[in-house]
Amino acid sequence: MTTQQFNWLGLGALAALGTLAGCQKDPFDGIRSEERAITAVTLDKGQIGLAEITRTSGDTSKATVYVVKGTNLSTITPRIETSYKA
Repeated sequence: MTTQQFNWLGLGALAALGTLAGCQKDPFDGIRSEERAITAVTLDKGQIGLAEITRTSGDTSKATVYVVKGTNLSTITPRIETSYKA
């Protein structure tokens, strides 16, 4: 075998290993969660620090996000992360 053939063989083995290593079963498959919580709120621009999430009794929560003064709120895209399978 030539060096070039070894390189292709090594590259193929590396690709196969990477593909097989990426296939993992979901450890939470079949588990039902009753948790319905907001875990994070972020804005695509203008946000100062982390959002403050206040959980109250019942199904209500309050998220406070601080932004730079003068930020045009109509151009901001929020991202809300929830608990697993919420």
